Amino acid sequence: MSSESKKIDISCIVLAAGTSSRFGNTPKLLAHLGAHSILQLSYDLLAQFNLQEIVVVLGYKHEKLRSQLPVAANCVVNPNYNTGIASSLRCGIDALKCSGQGIIVHLADVPFVLPETIEKLITDFTGANGTKICVPVFRKKRGHPVIFPSSYKETLRKLEGDTGARNLIQANTENLLQVEVDDANIAFDIDKKSDLNFLK
Repeated sequence: MSSESKKIDISCIVLAAGTSSRFGNTPKLLAHLGAHSILQLSYDLLAQFNLQEIVVVLGYKHEKLRSQLPVAANCVVNPNYNTGIASSLRCGIDALKCSGQGIIVHLADVPFVLPETIEKLITDFTGANGTKICVPVFRKKRGHPVIFPSSYKETLRKLEGDTGARNLIQANTENLLQVEVDDANIAFDIDKKSDLNFLK
């Protein structure tokens, strides 16, 4: 998407602070697939869209992860990353500078989502005037990323623990827009080393 085109009125938070406990001592986001790390792949996926801003939330071994991203990337460190994903989401929301229609929340360990999936989510979100929680669905299975209306910002900030926004989505089904996509990758997260072997 051209950098000269109009900015999309949506911000993005990439959650990349976890400890990767089932991946050994090295953060899984540093693992390379070809020439790029998992973190790079996730960041580049979102960076190709002309979003208002992208905030990457780091935590565990944040210095090494920061080195994988462009110098201009907006990164924040969550010192409480070991308390669960909710604290990272809060950290990302607090770092947002723009007040757009919505917020894309993406998990960095889900790097293979197709660009056309992101585009469809954005199209459907804006088509609903930025009022619906937009979740991608492939063969009846929900995945990532999710776009939240900005009106949910404070609710997202108040989440606790390690369930992320899942409970919030389940509690707001009347305001949920399930976006059918032809993309199995929305639900494929890299959780352990054998997941990488599957891809080779």
